[in-house]
Amino acid sequence: MLDPQDSTFDLAGISKVVDAILSEPNCIKFAETILNQLSRGKGGSLIDVSNAFFNQPKPDALFTRVKPDRSRGEATALGKLSNSTATMFLVGGRTNQTASDADNVVQELFHFAGNGYSDEDLAKALHKTAYAQDAKHAFPDGTANIFDKRYIPAGWSDADGYSTYFHAIASRHCGFRSPSTYRNLKK
Repeated sequence: MLDPQDSTFDLAGISKVVDAILSEPNCIKFAETILNQLSRGKGGSLIDVSNAFFNQPKPDALFTRVKPDRSRGEATALGKLSNSTATMFLVGGRTNQTASDADNVVQELFHFAGNGYSDEDLAKALHKTAYAQDAKHAFPDGTANIFDKRYIPAGWSDADGYSTYFHAIASRHCGFRSPSTYRNLKK
């Protein structure tokens, strides 16, 4: 197992797995639906976002294992594609590190689309689509679904709620890991 602060990245391997995930018809349709919702039908594709990300002038600076203060999870999008400062924090210490990194890259690419989207933007866009029906699987009792009347923050900020909502559903369509389910207990 890698040290969580191990700064090595298999750039070629990550890129290959990302390309495979983004080539899946289910992921293409999901990403297109979300990006079009955010941009009134002119959203482009997540493949375009991925190409722009990986083709930035400094490919060795695309990723870091140093967790930024504002990070809430396994991955965080940082900077902007528009000025070639886009990078990502990716957590280390995973058994299949390259596949885990690639899965997290796909999730964070959504944030670099358009002029940049927050978890709240992405969650609200998703909530307006048919993909919102997947919430019944990701959040079986509703307590971790920020859009459900049964939602219990349980110490989460709104940002945590929106992030969990978007990424829990997005990973069901654009990822290799088994889908997770979420429940919040009363505090």
